[in-house]
Amino acid sequence: MWNARKNFRPEELPDRRVVVQFRFSDEGLDYDTYRALIQPDAPVEICTSIPGFDVDLYVETNVLSLLGVVLGRTTIARERELDEIFINGDALLERTMDRWFVPMPYGRIDGISPLPDGRDWARAPERRGA
Repeated sequence: MWNARKNFRPEELPDRRVVVQFRFSDEGLDYDTYRALIQPDAPVEICTSIPGFDVDLYVETNVLSLLGVVLGRTTIARERELDEIFINGDALLERTMDRWFVPMPYGRIDGISPLPDGRDWARAPERRGA
């Protein structure tokens, strides 16, 4: 999540403080909940504790899905269709998330392979060679 700070485009957000909570369903994570604190004219902050502000948007997902969005191998819309990402909260933020949370620049390389629709293989240790 620390590196995902670069994916936020504050200029695409309302001109106010915005708090986005990301909760990951993966087992065995050191932290499963992060909050992005985005304020005008300030760097994006990633917190593991509650920053003392109301949450504007809740994002529930898994590491693979969010990483796929960050790397440009999938989209928020596709992950929602596959029920891999659930987003709830401020309607404007929800509707425009693909404009203010964007892939890394290298995710726009022509020919990059999208993540497959069936993802059970990615979670099964015997298929990863573990």
